[in-house]
Amino acid sequence: MECFNCGSKRLKYDAERDAYVCLDCHHEFVKQYFFISHSHLDIEKVRIVRNIVEETFFYEPILFFLKCLSEDAEINDLIRREIDERVWFIYCRSENAERSKYVQQELEYIHSLIQSGRNKKLLTVDLDRFEIWDEHCYDDIRTQIAYQIKKTKIFLSYAYGDEPLARQLRDRLTSEGYTVWSGERGKMWADNVFGGLVGISHRDGIFMPLFTENNACEAGAELARADETGALILPVVERGALGALPPALSERTFCILEQGDVESSVERLVAFIGKM
Repeated sequence: MECFNCGSKRLKYDAERDAYVCLDCHHEFVKQYFFISHSHLDIEKVRIVRNIVEETFFYEPILFFLKCLSEDAEINDLIRREIDERVWFIYCRSENAERSKYVQQELEYIHSLIQSGRNKKLLTVDLDRFEIWDEHCYDDIRTQIAYQIKKTKIFLSYAYGDEPLARQLRDRLTSEGYTVWSGERGKMWADNVFGGLVGISHRDGIFMPLFTENNACEAGAELARADETGALILPVVERGALGALPPALSERTFCILEQGDVESSVERLVAFIGKM
């Protein structure tokens, strides 16, 4: 367990804030609770999903199998109250789940909240891609959920002078439920700690370099390094920098940041992430 912000291993759980706090840089990682919607008939496969979520130290899965409740009204009320409190949801899709009245009711309620503008994120894992329960099935489920979890974490890389804009993006993405850590490009790039953080982002999250009119020419080496690691990469480019982009950046998919309109830009970012 290490801090994504400074690399320190000195982290302490703060029960009052329900967050992990780094004792060195004081960065706070709010605990994230994942609601896992599934059929109990798939419990062996669902356990794999749960275990991988638990491997990320500030994520905790919520599983429901309510044997004690028999009345639909009781179940619906409890489940809906829990869904209202969560941001992240994982749908374990299967034939069993599609036949389950309760699972489908959960999904309908989650989708209704999303459509109404509530901050809810739904990830999907296909449990039936392999008919036979064997090592291939096990590995496939692990790969699927690891990829989905990756999309919940963002490493925001920015140049010296862009800290105010980077802070706005970081705060808005955090309010959307993402775990965001960041670092300044330039003199820190060769530092071992910063290099280690970039490595973590390439392995465990989305690498999101920010390019503005001040630093559009810095894309090449950074993106090449990220490509070598097989990272999930989503550059964010300020509209005023479009004319100065080098081929390494202009030829790949990126999200445009409108000057002075971080709100709508974050909406597009979230949509991009959902399609990755």
